[in-house]
Amino acid sequence: MGARGFFCFVLLLAFLSAELGLLEKRLEAQKAIGESLETAFDLERVSLARTLAENSLDSVARESLEEALATGLGPEETKQLVNSRLAAAFAGLEAINAGQPKIVFGESAKQRLFLNQNSSVIISESFGLGFEAEYCFTGGVLKDKEIKARIIGVKTELEFRVPAGYCIRGQTFG
Repeated sequence: MGARGFFCFVLLLAFLSAELGLLEKRLEAQKAIGESLETAFDLERVSLARTLAENSLDSVARESLEEALATGLGPEETKQLVNSRLAAAFAGLEAINAGQPKIVFGESAKQRLFLNQNSSVIISESFGLGFEAEYCFTGGVLKDKEIKARIIGVKTELEFRVPAGYCIRGQTFG
């Protein structure tokens, strides 16, 4: 009976050892799933911040164009207005930090001179119904300049870019 009891004891230890090994692997898998979910949520927050930056760019440019058209500004004055507001918007986006991913623009994006040198505005009459203006970030003569920002989360990072050729339109009627 002693050998039989010893064999049962050894068998019990083997099962317990296997059970502990499986428990350890399960805990490791749960930890990996938790980290993956944390990364996915962070990526979603960073992606949302990039979308908000893109929408802000479009909104500021369009509203500035429409205001310039309503007040009768010429192309150069309109470009100055749009670029000054874009530079302020980029600086404002960088300042938002409370619980949000950090947005870091390149220094050139916040400088009106850079924006003025690398953009253009065209104003045209819209069949006698009003005026239409188009703002384009040209990227310079070689079309090699971009407005860039890094959007930094806790675990992830994305890049925000305004490429050469970015254009947006605004219009007024009447």
